[in-house]
Amino acid sequence: MVIGEAGRGQGGFAMDAAELTAVIRLWEDQLATITADGRAIDEILAVFAAPGTDPASAEYAADGVDSLRALRDQNESLHRYASGYLGKLRTARDRTAEADRAGADLHADLHRGR
Repeated sequence: MVIGEAGRGQGGFAMDAAELTAVIRLWEDQLATITADGRAIDEILAVFAAPGTDPASAEYAADGVDSLRALRDQNESLHRYASGYLGKLRTARDRTAEADRAGADLHADLHRGR
């Protein structure tokens, strides 16, 4: 079981390996959505063009491209965050499972020793 605390007097949480696995699945789903969004942004960027050759159209297109690039940057930032957080969750789950196994082994050894 992993136990976390937000800070003095702010509460905390406790999760076993199965609960962590469920949370990991949710984050994997989020990461898949973030990845799909990134592909969609890139596809739009690839075809985005001014509707005409006049200055207003060119300005519209330039602003649109700037906006899409900012969106792509934010998407990449979210992707890095979600990937990193997933790694931490997986590490916590693996360590929790190891600790649970060690505790079960100790418990079994103590009962055999009686």
